Amino acid sequence: MDKEQLNANNLLQEYGGIDKHKLKNLLDSYDKDENEPILIHNSPYYSVDNIPNTFQTAGGNFLILSLNVDGILSKMNELRILIHLLNTQGILIDIFCIQESHLDNNYSQDTACIQIDGYDCIPQERYCGQKGGLVTYVKSCHDSSVLKIGQRSKIWEGQYTEVKNNNNFRIIIGNIYKPPRNNNNNANIEQFTNELKPILQKIDKEKCDVALAGDWNINLLLLNERLKFQKFFDELTNCSLFPKITYPTRIGNQRCTLIDNIFCKLTENTSNSVAGVIWSDISDHFPCLVAIKLHNKSDNSVSSKFIKQTKNTPAAVESLNQALISHDFSKDIPALITDEITDPNITYKPFIHKIIELKEKHLPTELVKFNKKKHKKQIWMTNGILKSIVYRDKLLMKHRQLEANSEIFETSKRNLKTFNTILRKNIREAKTKFYFETFEKYKFDIKNTWKNINGLISKSNRKEIRQLLINGKKVEDKQQIADEFNTFFANIGAKLASTIDTQNKKPYDYYLNKTISTSFHFNLYEIEDTEKIIKSLKSKDSFGCDGISVNLIKSISQGILLPLTFILNQSLITGIFPNSLKIAKVIPLFKLGSIGDRMSTALDIEKFF
Repeated sequence: MDKEQLNANNLLQEYGGIDKHKLKNLLDSYDKDENEPILIHNSPYYSVDNIPNTFQTAGGNFLILSLNVDGILSKMNELRILIHLLNTQGILIDIFCIQESHLDNNYSQDTACIQIDGYDCIPQERYCGQKGGLVTYVKSCHDSSVLKIGQRSKIWEGQYTEVKNNNNFRIIIGNIYKPPRNNNNNANIEQFTNELKPILQKIDKEKCDVALAGDWNINLLLLNERLKFQKFFDELTNCSLFPKITYPTRIGNQRCTLIDNIFCKLTENTSNSVAGVIWSDISDHFPCLVAIKLHNKSDNSVSSKFIKQTKNTPAAVESLNQALISHDFSKDIPALITDEITDPNITYKPFIHKIIELKEKHLPTELVKFNKKKHKKQIWMTNGILKSIVYRDKLLMKHRQLEANSEIFETSKRNLKTFNTILRKNIREAKTKFYFETFEKYKFDIKNTWKNINGLISKSNRKEIRQLLINGKKVEDKQQIADEFNTFFANIGAKLASTIDTQNKKPYDYYLNKTISTSFHFNLYEIEDTEKIIKSLKSKDSFGCDGISVNLIKSISQGILLPLTFILNQSLITGIFPNSLKIAKVIPLFKLGSIGDRMSTALDIEKFF
């Protein structure tokens, strides 16, 4: 057994041990050809803070997490903490399927209280009772679109999403919740299986990977005892959908069941996938985790282990400043000596190139190993809270190993419940305290106030536009999308002007008939003026296409005052502003609706801003 795995036999000893509750043992008992490939592997238990490296995103994995949360609104803080604890181990979940959200039609993809940073939220209202409702979270860097497959049922819920990553890996995700209606009698299971069958057949025709995750409420450990369970299982395997979870996912006082699962279509990617069950007390169901081993690893896989970082220490910045002070800019800009009036474009280009050249030498960009202790997290998630979550799950492990009818079992149960109550109270208080202090700090700063409000509600319009409908044709080429935006805005002025009714109206120059008797002129800059202006700039670390921030300009100002003042004066004298400083990063902001439905006509581009 790997060191990361929990001892399943000890954890399930009270229920008869792991051998009695392992789906793989049950299926291996059937007669089969000795040369038949192994399609189902064990899915061990893991603690949330000790998941093995085989699940890490950097290994070329596409990760799916599924959980029956039993009410998402009361568990959002714990869900965010769960995602954070996985992130710190290099396990970046791509798809997160939630069942029993309890959400109604008042909640949409933009509802603030159900957002998770870095993910697109796709909720589906409950329609199979008060405990229904599904939510699928898709990593924001992926393309996703909701698929309409099948009809709504009265006994179960299904949600289907097509997801495509940057490396053109395509997968259909099904998020399934089937409540245990009528004690899961044969008629109920047969109806569910019959309704599911055409959906499976339709999905099976898609030439891509498929994963169906959810709470099925069909205990696969009873395949030999329930004929209808076996029929359900056969329908899935007939479409090459095999279960990845083989250990019980719900453990009660009297029995444990395998009712949550992630069924994956047998493909080159899923044949070597790994799976596990996370032992956590976040719900009465354990989270299920599957890592699909992508055959073609993403080019960005290294970014999960390494990040680019600029050597920006005070000593390095001072070294750059001294290099600029000692550099003779007249060699790059001869006009500094001749005082010749020239085009600022001619003088600015060598000036900025020299700064960038020296910056790269003294402030080099390095590829450094990702440090999980520095990994970005919500500040209210204190180390104490994170440790308490892990400790709570360990208490649950110890509790489940006790005899159910023993006196210590009831004491342990009360202690676990009390600890959970205190923990959730501490999480709420930590979050309240953090935001109260933050808003108090910025109560006279409206910009930072709104920045923190948007952070609190996870509001962000920065969703990358990967495809557009242009005149009815789907376009995914980035250059073509950029060209369409440029064409639109280059012509929008003339297009709007052409719609103005000018007939029988006076032309604009009719109103320009007065002689202007006053005039003004610019005073040329002195070095002291430039220095004063630089000092007055608001300190910022953000930068433009040249990679030079305001903070850096302030730190190296002594070395650039002379040539910068000269360029400023050349601009005033000639009336020419350097073209390099006209470059701006324009980001189309997606607002409402489906991105794929936008831009049916060119005018629809306006809706992005």
